[in-house]
Amino acid sequence: MILTKLVEIRPLKNGTIYVKVLDGKDFTAEELLKIYAIFEDMANGKPYKVINDARGITVGHIDMEAFKVNSTKQHTPNQVAEAYLFDTLHIRLLINFYFKIFKPAIPSKMFETLEEAEKWLNRVEIEQLK
Repeated sequence: MILTKLVEIRPLKNGTIYVKVLDGKDFTAEELLKIYAIFEDMANGKPYKVINDARGITVGHIDMEAFKVNSTKQHTPNQVAEAYLFDTLHIRLLINFYFKIFKPAIPSKMFETLEEAEKWLNRVEIEQLK
């Protein structure tokens, strides 16, 4: 497990990286780039998927430049899909805003449970291997 000032990162099975977003944090493009470097290092050059867990978040901020950086594959060339977990309306609206405005370059979807997210990520991986 790796703890940064914004997130807790740990590998799961099947090439998935689990990211628990910490409450009350401000995300900038610069901080996201540090997190992406950890992802790429953990993946060791292999394709990987990410689960961003924003459940339990009550307050925080992500700037527009961070949204832009997150929507490209430029800094995460081995990432193949991304799932977002939420449990509040304001986080759901924020993620939906990101999907509609910035249009992520990789398959991305929202879920309420970890099990749903893992199931979808496994399907996305199978589809990409065809």
